[in-house]
Amino acid sequence: MTGVTRSFDNGASGVIRALDDLSLSVPEAQFLCVLGPTGCGKTTMLRLIAGLEEPDSGRVLLHGRPPGDPEAASIGLVFQQGALFPWATVEGNVEFGLRAKGVPRTARRARVGELLELVGLEGFLHSYPHQLSGGMQQRVALARSLATEPELLLLDEPFGSLDTRTRHALERVLLDVWKATGTTVVFVTHDIEEAVYLAERLVVLGHRPGRIVSEQWIDLERPRDRLSTAFSGHLLAIRAGFEELVEES
Repeated sequence: MTGVTRSFDNGASGVIRALDDLSLSVPEAQFLCVLGPTGCGKTTMLRLIAGLEEPDSGRVLLHGRPPGDPEAASIGLVFQQGALFPWATVEGNVEFGLRAKGVPRTARRARVGELLELVGLEGFLHSYPHQLSGGMQQRVALARSLATEPELLLLDEPFGSLDTRTRHALERVLLDVWKATGTTVVFVTHDIEEAVYLAERLVVLGHRPGRIVSEQWIDLERPRDRLSTAFSGHLLAIRAGFEELVEES
């Protein structure tokens, strides 16, 4: 993203600028967390990267091409709510992108089996979304996003509505997926602890209009222990800096 600005007409409230002159570069295979308060433009940023919206000014390029270009990096997208097709089974949801690409059924079934094993859902092939817990639904959404082997995985607070135990379990699943696939990950969150646990690199957006107000590397070894002194030190330092930067922005 280079010099990206995006505004919306909010009716009686007038024009709201969600992002202002935002520039961001993400190298291949990096796990980047984007942290910021509610309403700072995090989701807008992801939608622009995914090509679901276009910037008012500036450029978004994936491998030097705009989103949607056949030669641009392929994208997987996971929302806060899994957005599964309620009429389709787990298999039907996960294989959706493969069917759209004309992948033969035998190959689709093999790929779906691999992905369900990867996210820990073996045995749920024929279940429907309403038969699954919220955490299981997000596992399905993650598997579906990975089915076509995307080069870039975008996640918009995917675990925000889950209980702590389930969220932590899915964070570990996501890290396993990242290590196994080498996919570039851009993960949006407002949870500082989650960002410290997941990120290689952390970018903080300030209050609207969204601008990058801080950027740093998280140099903790993996797997990370939330109870360790090193983790607590990072968490406290980032929390203090985050609160100060956001207040000033």
